[in-house]
Amino acid sequence: MKFKGHLDIAHLGAWHQNLMFEAHHDGSRGYQLLNTNDSLHYNIMGHIARDIDPLIKTFFFETFGFLMHPLICVQKLLPGMILPTHVDPYSYFQSMHKVADTNCIMRIIVFLEDWQSGHISEVDGVPNTQWRCGDWISWFGQTPHMAANIGSTDRYSLQITGLVQRPYNIA
Repeated sequence: MKFKGHLDIAHLGAWHQNLMFEAHHDGSRGYQLLNTNDSLHYNIMGHIARDIDPLIKTFFFETFGFLMHPLICVQKLLPGMILPTHVDPYSYFQSMHKVADTNCIMRIIVFLEDWQSGHISEVDGVPNTQWRCGDWISWFGQTPHMAANIGSTDRYSLQITGLVQRPYNIA
């Protein structure tokens, strides 16, 4: 099950471009590739920033107030970076919050800038392009997804992970 929508985030400006991003030293950390041949890609990674201004965090946590125990970060994909089709194991989140069923974990991706040529997102086999700043998409648990930047500009997205109790009460 996927949900999507749009937030007016123009008032936040380009705050995400000035974050301190760190590159993952292990390109496969945090996800499980669906096709083992995808490990041949040499530039599987993204840059992550977790030190986000508390006012920005509050805005997104209040917007997605149905999430319990939300975690937030910003991902930057430089030109040429790809995250092939994969599923997220949520190991850290599960151990931190004693969650047994990953189907109760929701991942939300908020696009922080307008789509540009070469910026790619796909969830459960459905491609997403032409997004506008503030568009978001989400999924539960082990839904396959991918992201890539084969364009010429950096690709920024905000990622929120949280727990949703059943029955789902999502506005």
